[in-house]
Amino acid sequence: MAIHTVGSGPSDPRLRVLSADLAALPPAMMVVADHDILRDENLEMARALKTAGVSVNLNVYPGTVHSFLEAMSIAPIADQALRDTAHWLQDLTALGKGIFQ
Repeated sequence: MAIHTVGSGPSDPRLRVLSADLAALPPAMMVVADHDILRDENLEMARALKTAGVSVNLNVYPGTVHSFLEAMSIAPIADQALRDTAHWLQDLTALGKGIFQ
């Protein structure tokens, strides 16, 4: 990584996305596992997106761990998370806010 970061500072958006201008990003759906080691970083990203004026649908699923979505055939909460995401996409495109416009 050092080769790619020579001459870059800690606020370089290529190294820390929270330093970037997030205002032009499309609406975001964030599916976060409650007991994920990256949970706090996900929550920080959601706050940064909201502060930048980006529409954020943040769902933290209680009792889940990283990669819980892979267990959708045996874990009802994983199936629910995928259904929530599908409904969000349907609502987003129905409102004409799709990313393909």
